[in-house]
Amino acid sequence: MMVFPSAFRLVTGSVFLTFIPLENFGVKFTSAVFLCLALVLLSGCSRNIKVSGKVTFSDGSPLTSGTVFFENSNGTFRGALQLDGTYAMGGISEKDGVPKGSYQVYIADAHIYQRTGTGSSVPVPLVEARFTRPSDSGLTCDVPGGKYDFVVERPAK
Repeated sequence: MMVFPSAFRLVTGSVFLTFIPLENFGVKFTSAVFLCLALVLLSGCSRNIKVSGKVTFSDGSPLTSGTVFFENSNGTFRGALQLDGTYAMGGISEKDGVPKGSYQVYIADAHIYQRTGTGSSVPVPLVEARFTRPSDSGLTCDVPGGKYDFVVERPAK
């Protein structure tokens, strides 16, 4: 006779199992198990995509500070810029990364700090202000799309 563990209980540090014969469950149980298994397998089909790219200025030099954001109605995803201008979103596990879709792209925290005459530090932006707003940046991408490199402009002096 086949049995199915139906309950667990913890008693003085030991786990005891109570078993119920599978024949008592019948077709409804078997159908429910297969439905749950199918849902688990299908949920893995909507994996997020690892996205990486580079942000540069028009002269080809990299943006060395800041965070790249991909935003749409389903969420916001971000990747920190490295000193060579590259960024990545995802790649640590199957659930991280960026879901398929169209995104507005913008840059945040792209600044350096400069000392003032009084000894305090003030942030000096590295990119033109419009690149810090998703609605004004003019940067977009589709995931998956293959190319996630962006060119930004320095602020006017």
